[in-house]
Amino acid sequence: MNRHSIRRRAERGFSLIEALFAGVLVLVMMLFILPLFTRAMSQNVAGRESSIASTHGKWTLEELNQLPLDRRQFELTSGDELVECKYWDRAAKAWVDQACGDSLPAGTLWHRETRYQQFAISDLMDDRELNTPTPGGTPFEFVHLRELAVEIQGERSNPLGPARRLDFVTVRGF
Repeated sequence: MNRHSIRRRAERGFSLIEALFAGVLVLVMMLFILPLFTRAMSQNVAGRESSIASTHGKWTLEELNQLPLDRRQFELTSGDELVECKYWDRAAKAWVDQACGDSLPAGTLWHRETRYQQFAISDLMDDRELNTPTPGGTPFEFVHLRELAVEIQGERSNPLGPARRLDFVTVRGF
């Protein structure tokens, strides 16, 4: 064998050590990149659920805002607020009534609390905030403002942190 044929044979392809080193390098890079993909997937799921909950909250508020202000549904007979609680039934794909404070069924994604309060315009005069609702049974002519608040609370925690809470509030005068 001459020198040129030995050199050509030595220069062909990768050595075993080079191939192992390249494989280890790729494996290490994958180990650092893999958590980024799993985090992105969980953030996408959390974002999708938050968008759906937000849409339901806004829809509820808009639906209630379209009702006439003197509707019986908003009549307070006692106390100073009317509260309605519901949870999202994933199988039925609908909100289901629930007594406020009751425990939620397993697998509940969100629960929704809709709160109605009524105020006199004089409540804004003292500190420019609505903080003294008129009690139930107040004559209709002394109720000037209606506050509707929808709170949606996620029940499932995700790897990125606690479940989300979304609040929607509107005030309407009449």
